Amino acid sequence: MTRQIGWREFGQKDGLPLTLVRGRLGFTDPRSFSLIGYRYGGHGYALFRGFPSSVEIEDSYGDSEFRLLDICFMNIERISCWSGVGPIHLRHPTDDEQAAIQARIGPARNTNVYLLKPNSIEDYVVASAVYWAEYRLALTSPSPLVTEDKEIRETHSPIGGPVQFVDQPWTPYSLSNSTDTTIV
Repeated sequence: MTRQIGWREFGQKDGLPLTLVRGRLGFTDPRSFSLIGYRYGGHGYALFRGFPSSVEIEDSYGDSEFRLLDICFMNIERISCWSGVGPIHLRHPTDDEQAAIQARIGPARNTNVYLLKPNSIEDYVVASAVYWAEYRLALTSPSPLVTEDKEIRETHSPIGGPVQFVDQPWTPYSLSNSTDTTIV
């Protein structure tokens, strides 16, 4: 399923459309991920970026742009991880893992738990949805997923297709329940 939404719904101000496709969790990415952006309240988010290895950066011969994977958790409630996460395995918890997390922090109301590592419940984000896309960017460039700079969003399209998202299990904040969401 592919949908198109306005950037206002995604936390942006100018209404530039964003095309999304429902993705699947359970993927692993070997890049070194770091928490590079965070905003709490309103359209709060946590933004993680997967960086290339230091060898790839050194062997770039002055190329200033790299293939980076940005992962943005929207409407966050809680984060439990170091700022440098390392390789990521993005998934939902099993029933037993969910029960163990709820025993620690209480029930996650109207949100989802997203685990960042295999076989561990120590690194997680509690949020209503997660979005991800791979971009060709400079290491310190703002993410097209969250920037308010229209030029960056227009000149940096996702590599290999639209931005992917997961907001299931269903929540009141799911994009599929938005009145402004249109299927493309």
